[in-house]
Amino acid sequence: MTFLPWLALFGCLLFVALLAASEAALAATNRVRLRHLLRAQNSEETGSDLSRESQNFIASVTIAANFPLVAAASLSVWIGLTNFDRTLALAEIVGVAIFSLVFFQIAPRMLVSTKALENPWWARPARALEAILRPFVTFSLFVGRLLLAPLGLLD
Repeated sequence: MTFLPWLALFGCLLFVALLAASEAALAATNRVRLRHLLRAQNSEETGSDLSRESQNFIASVTIAANFPLVAAASLSVWIGLTNFDRTLALAEIVGVAIFSLVFFQIAPRMLVSTKALENPWWARPARALEAILRPFVTFSLFVGRLLLAPLGLLD
């Protein structure tokens, strides 16, 4: 049994954790920032700009989080099926799913949302990721609107 697939799985899960933490931190930061900006300038436009920026960022993070999640799930199934019998493979897959949910989805969100403003370590990698993914996210949102508009599911 080689450890390379396990390392790849762990790498995917770390990437998921960064994205989860970034999303939670942005939500915590923007509530405070929006409140402060609206008090200071009393401007609807400022709130609208911040809201649009947040929506673009959250769309990028949400779409980006699907890739490492799918990769982690695929790796988990592959590791289970190639290294264990069926019963142990199922246990490994379920165990990885629960472990990743608790430690790479829930925990980063909880940790960052309580400390988001004290040390914004998440801001640089999250902003870089958003800039890289912006064209893909814009295209994905455009395709989504094209598919949902005829069904009357959009405003």
